[in-house]
Amino acid sequence: MPTWGAGSPSPDRFAVSAEAEDKVWEQQPHVERIFRVRMSVLRKDCPENPHIWLQLEGPKENVSRAKEYLKGLCSPELQDEIHYPPKLHCIFLGPRASSLIAWPGAHQPTWCLGRLDP
Repeated sequence: MPTWGAGSPSPDRFAVSAEAEDKVWEQQPHVERIFRVRMSVLRKDCPENPHIWLQLEGPKENVSRAKEYLKGLCSPELQDEIHYPPKLHCIFLGPRASSLIAWPGAHQPTWCLGRLDP
């Protein structure tokens, strides 16, 4: 269970794209459980605002890690392409073309021989 309390520093508030709001709501229980923080999605003051505000409470190190995870989840422009030898392709696809590697929030639109798009 979460371990925040009176000794916790002040809440950390930051903005992410409003387009990621559904992802944020979906991930909230997982973020709270894994990082042992309390996460709140703050009420929007203006419906046209392109951002939503998130608030994290808990131990400083846990909040920092949860914030990094959420920013990565909500920033689709942050993509990296990983090249590997084509001989390893079957390892990543598995025997029935199902991925053996899964990153939470990873964008893997296509599987090209010799390339991963995490």
